[in-house]
Amino acid sequence: MKFICTQENLARGLSVVGHIAGRSTTLPILKNVLIKAGTEGIFLATTNLEIGITTQVRGRVEKPGEFTVQARVILDYLNLLPPSNVTFELINGELVISGAGSKTILKGLPAEDFPVIPKIQDGIRLALPAKTLKGLLSQTAFAVASDEARPEINGVLFHLKDQDLILAATDSYRLSEAKTKLTTTKEEQKVIVPNRTLFEWLRIAPEEGEVSVTISDNQISL
Repeated sequence: MKFICTQENLARGLSVVGHIAGRSTTLPILKNVLIKAGTEGIFLATTNLEIGITTQVRGRVEKPGEFTVQARVILDYLNLLPPSNVTFELINGELVISGAGSKTILKGLPAEDFPVIPKIQDGIRLALPAKTLKGLLSQTAFAVASDEARPEINGVLFHLKDQDLILAATDSYRLSEAKTKLTTTKEEQKVIVPNRTLFEWLRIAPEEGEVSVTISDNQISL
């Protein structure tokens, strides 16, 4: 694997995905970010086995490949560099990073050990403005229970019904609901999205444009 991209682009991408990289001692790979370079570009991914985040960064791929390194370590190092082009090359199972007159080597783990982030194959897909979804969440998420031991109320219910997308939340004392009309009729589907998942999405959500949402029985993709 070998690719070149700017310090700013990769640092920005790592700040998007690196927030959920865990501190697991039983599964050290969960501390890592998967870096995948191929013909379609450079992709970064992290997961804590509950949430998976992927993003694409711009750069020039000279040799396809994939590898994982600790997300916090590589981001901290990149933040020390000035804005410049940086080369990343996998040599003998180590990631060599060179640019801005410096060079470092990061040890990591094979990409084959990284957990697979599942893709929803048979879910119901819809698109709506980012502002609309943010507005629905602002009207409902405040009522989510903080008790993670009760997952049925520690999240927001997404309910697709006919031409409506309905969001609802409760902590057993308060109940909030908000809905929006969709452009097409959808099959009925319900899923409870954990509060932390929604918090992570709001952290990286775009200010403008449309959001693609896919809902299945037990998963959601935003």
